Amino acid sequence: MTFRFVLILTVLNLFNYVDRFLMSASLSKVKADFSLSDFQGGILFSSFVIPYVVFSLILAYRADRTNRIHILKLGTLLWSLAAVLTAFCQNYYQLLACRSLLGVGEAAFAAVAPAVVHHLCPVNSRGRLMALFTSALPLGMALGFVGGGFLTDGYGWRSAYLVMGAPALLMSLVFFFTTASEDRIPVQKISIKDEFKSLLSNSQYMLLALGYAAYTYVAGGVTHWMPTYIEKQHQVSLSMANMIFGGAAIGFGLLGTWVGGIIADRWKKEKGGSYLEVSAISLAIAFIPFVMAFYSTSIPELVIWISLTQFFFFISNSPATIATLHSVSASQASFAMAFQIFLSHILGDALSAPLIGKISDVSGDLRIGVLTSAPVILLGAVLWYLPLRKSQGHQKVSGVQGLPVGE
Repeated sequence: MTFRFVLILTVLNLFNYVDRFLMSASLSKVKADFSLSDFQGGILFSSFVIPYVVFSLILAYRADRTNRIHILKLGTLLWSLAAVLTAFCQNYYQLLACRSLLGVGEAAFAAVAPAVVHHLCPVNSRGRLMALFTSALPLGMALGFVGGGFLTDGYGWRSAYLVMGAPALLMSLVFFFTTASEDRIPVQKISIKDEFKSLLSNSQYMLLALGYAAYTYVAGGVTHWMPTYIEKQHQVSLSMANMIFGGAAIGFGLLGTWVGGIIADRWKKEKGGSYLEVSAISLAIAFIPFVMAFYSTSIPELVIWISLTQFFFFISNSPATIATLHSVSASQASFAMAFQIFLSHILGDALSAPLIGKISDVSGDLRIGVLTSAPVILLGAVLWYLPLRKSQGHQKVSGVQGLPVGE
């Protein structure tokens, strides 16, 4: 029963990321259709992120006080409907509106689903089942980029949104009408002010959240621009650019996600280590292939460096999520995830996507824009390492549940 429900949430999460990355996959065609600057193209990302982070807090606060499954159902319907409606946009402002609705719908899912998965999973298989759930990110990214790029090149970006968005809407309707609504997760009763005070005073949680903000600054901002960069820099078609980037995500991103979950479970069980150690180390290693990717002079070289970057980035994903959920009480897990989403995007890709575009406009070189993200990778690794150092130096116990730092 647990595995089946986690599998359902994983499929929904897959569609979640497919719809999210379709705009990045078709960005150059959308820009051309509406005569947009790079900065306006970056704002298309921010128009999704800002409602996403704001409503994640509102809906997660509500979810901790009601049936979380109801919130998941409503969220999936809204985001999938917004994706389909994007195909019918006639101007830039309608695009911004649909992107914002997509953000509201995905907020309901992203803040609540990881907390539900964490609650359902047995402790000894938590890393692997969370890896199953988070594997939707590289798979959804790949389908969004590869499928979206192919459809955009062949049939136009509107057709891409219809073809890729319709299955998500169908799955959302099935989930809405057939999934049981029982939810036995403990109900949180403290005020929203006390929720914020509890999280802000939790040093382990805050370091994890800020580290994830650095992670998201790079991953979200660069991903938004990567197909456009490959198309321009290496003079290939948009579908080929999406194939290169999406292929690396589906292969090495998925592999990294599974390796991260397996290593994290074994690291904790056999060596008594923490999930967070896996995340900090893999993120630091990712810095080298990330930088090398933007100095590649050939497509094969580019593919190698992008693949290695995806691999090490995704190793860190599920262990960091588990470490975050371990750092708070079960009854505030949804709100903790929502606040992490808020911080990671407001301080992350809501800034980096338009900033990269602005630097590209000013410098005339998109590579300069994306490379400004490189030092932030190391910042994220340091922020994830600090709770471990504190634990080793002072042998203190942190978090509401009384778990060792970084577990």
